This record gives sequence, structure tokens and C-alpha cells, in this order.
Amino acid sequence: MSSEAKIRKNKSIKKKIVIGTIITGVIITGGFMLLKDNNSVSEQIDVGPEIYSVPGKEKIFVNGKVIPVQSKDLSIDGDMGELDKINVDNGIKVEKGTSLFTCKNESIISELNYKKEDLNKKEKEKQNVIDEATKVELEAEITEIKSDISRLESKAYTTVNAPFAGKVYINDDYMSGESQTSNIMTVETEEFYIKGQVSEQDLSKISLEQDVDIVVISTKEKLRGKVSYIGERPSLSEGGDMVGNQSMSYYDIKISINEGQDLSKVKNGFHVQTTIEITNKNIKLPKTSLKQEDGKTYVFKIIDEIIYKQEVKLGETTDEYAVIEEGVLEEDKVIKYADDENIKDGEQIYIKENDFTEGEDESLE
Repeated sequence: MSSEAKIRKNKSIKKKIVIGTIITGVIITGGFMLLKDNNSVSEQIDVGPEIYSVPGKEKIFVNGKVIPVQSKDLSIDGDMGELDKINVDNGIKVEKGTSLFTCKNESIISELNYKKEDLNKKEKEKQNVIDEATKVELEAEITEIKSDISRLESKAYTTVNAPFAGKVYINDDYMSGESQTSNIMTVETEEFYIKGQVSEQDLSKISLEQDVDIVVISTKEKLRGKVSYIGERPSLSEGGDMVGNQSMSYYDIKISINEGQDLSKVKNGFHVQTTIEITNKNIKLPKTSLKQEDGKTYVFKIIDEIIYKQEVKLGETTDEYAVIEEGVLEEDKVIKYADDENIKDGEQIYIKENDFTEGEDESLE
């Protein structure tokens, strides 16, 4: 290589080193400035006010089952004898008092036939009697036989009627002779309620007439209802003491289904999940979140990251907490320390997740 070529090569290397040094310096300086800006933003966020989140409404979930309001198994008992005929078709709707089936008692029918033959004999015998004393005696016997016939006729055939309006379900096993019970058919109303259970922990939180959301698990159908019954003694069935968590007692509850809803797809035995929303009796805020001005009390609420000064009505207070009767609702967010001089009505606030303090159910006692 010539001297001139070596000189040109050295100059090229030096030029590349200078350019590389400049680029590296720019990158380091830019990174430092970016880091500085990020730290600045972080510092601005970190010094944001602490926010108190008012607890939302507690929800109690109760699994339950659809049950007819009225259901009755109808069978042959006592002196009814045996089934004579069924007067309705399976699955039809009937009104109260509709004839469902008829029974006959063969032994009583035999006795009844004997009494009727005896009556015919006595009446013929009476026609041929001339003696008045004998005639009077026969008339007394005829009267007694007629009384027996009337009594037997009322027992020879028995008709069973529907005790209430509803649907009829015939026991096919009884008709085929395979049934282990004497149940011939069942009548069920088309009105339903929900039967469920709540634990002892939740029992005191619910009350009669409380609104309930109902979801039918199989159809996803949504219904509305109310708590209609709360048991006072522990249940021993399903979720109760004898099953599952034996350290926890469970109590039966009933939920009525509000009128005016389509129940055509709801069937006896369907499983549902119900939700009972517990309204907080008291909304409580830390006393530090209150600001007194001109005889009025305010809090700073956060709505869509904007600070709003909200007047409130106070209830009972302690050294730490105050009951808010008006001005604040469940799940509202308020600034926990209202004496912060940097807080201004109408200003935007940048919220981080760790700025929140979740409210708890602190007692005022």
C-alpha cells in the first residue's frame, strides 16, 4: 500500500470514531432526559391525593330450585276401594273441582246390591199384607233398608276432584302396576316459587320483601322476585348441617316470583341462581374527608377524574368516621384528606390504582 493510501485510510477511521462518539453522546443525553421526564411524571403522580372508595352494595348469591306454589299427590285410601276410571288426560290444565278419577269399592257394591234386592222383596211383601200391625212393621224395615242403601251408595263410588287449579300429571308406573306407592296422579299449580338456603353468616343480612334477581341456569332466563319466607331453624337438607360444611348452619328461604312475568319456559325442578343485593344502611366516610365552610359540610368527589366539591348532610359521627345521609352513594370516590391545599374544585386529577383506599364496614359504636 502507498503512503497516500495509508493516510486516506487513517482519516476515514478517525472520522468514523468522531461520528460514533457524537451519536453515542446524543443517545446517552436523550436517554437521560427521557428518564428525567419519566421521573418527573412519576413524581407528579406519586404526590396525588389519597382517594377513599365507598363500599358498593354487598351481594348474596343463593342457589335454589323451582317449586310449585301448591302440589298434591292424589291416591286411593280408606274405603275408596280400587280405581274405576280416570276422567282426565295426562298433562292437561284443570280448574278447581274438576273430576279427576273415580274409585269403586266392590264389597260395598255387593252389599248395596243385596240391600236393593231385599228392598224389592219387602215392598212386594207389603203389597200383599192385610194386617195393619204387620204392614207398619214392614214399613219400618223398608225405611231402614232405604237408609242403608243411601249410605252404601255414597261409599260404593268415590269421585276425586281437583283441590285447586293447575296441571295434572298421571303416575304411569301406577297404571302399569309397577308403582311402589298408591299415588295415582299429582296436581301442581303453574305458579312457582324458589326454594334455597342461606348460611348463618348471611341470614341476618336479608329480610322479608327484599328484592331478588333470579337467573334460570338452563335457559339463562332472568326473572325478578322477593324474599317471602326466612326459616328460623337450621335445615338438615342439601346445604345444611348434615352435608358439606358441618361447621356452618344453613336456613331455608323462599323467594316468590313477581307477577306479570312469562313463566312458560320455567318448569318444576329447574335450578336457578338468585342474587340478593344488600343495601348498606349507612354510608360512612373518614372524618378527614370532610371540609367545613360557612356552616356547611363538603367532600371532594372524583367523577371521571375531575374533582367536584359536593355538599353533604351528616348523620352520626365519631372521632374517625361520619355517617353521610345525603350527597354520597355506594361506590363513589372521595378525596380522603380534604385539608390538602392543592385540591381545587373542577381540576383534573390523575389516578393510580394504589391511590385508592377501599372502604370497610367500620362500626360507629
